[in-house]
Amino acid sequence: MHLQDYIEKHLPEINRINPEAQSIPYRRSHWNKLSSQNNYCREIIDESPSAITRKYIFELSSNNKNPEKIFIATMIWGYGTTGYGSFRTQEMIQTPCFQESITRATLLIEDNRIMDAYKLFSIEKKIKQCGSAFFTKFMYFIGRRIHDQYPLIADSRVANAFDKILGREEVKNMFSFALRKDNAISSVGNNPHGYMKYLDVMHSTAKSLNCPADAIELFLFNM
Repeated sequence: MHLQDYIEKHLPEINRINPEAQSIPYRRSHWNKLSSQNNYCREIIDESPSAITRKYIFELSSNNKNPEKIFIATMIWGYGTTGYGSFRTQEMIQTPCFQESITRATLLIEDNRIMDAYKLFSIEKKIKQCGSAFFTKFMYFIGRRIHDQYPLIADSRVANAFDKILGREEVKNMFSFALRKDNAISSVGNNPHGYMKYLDVMHSTAKSLNCPADAIELFLFNM
């Protein structure tokens, strides 16, 4: 089955999805230590004290030119109630190349050099503890406001959805991944060319069916 065939069957449900409204709760107490050391983290939890929506991060991306605040908000949103999210985010921020990585990646995405931004995070200027499931979230929030064919989130839940719909061999063309004992995908690794294929499949499907690509992504995430 092609992705478009599957998505078309679920199009009424997908058309009811508003990605901007997706709200992810988090525990403020998990982020107190980082917020005491980082002004951007403190601003975020003051502005959005119990949950973060995609809309909030879109607004940061539109109005705030400092990518660090957008990055931290993305990590809080991405980790949700996971207790170690703050610790890992702190390790990311303390990576020596952190500022250079997020600044250069932002400029590359704004210049529509999506693969180059992906390679920057995955090969050239790796940020500690920040794998593709998380740096593609940051890429998405930077690029969504700028380009029609914007970056999309590529994590294990989306990969597992592709696995169910298209089968393992097709998933291998888009994702590098590790498996759990039950043979489900446990995590995704770095795959620049596969990521570009994933974007092409998602955006071509979205264009053909006249629906937002990130609504399809959120539908797949929730499968």
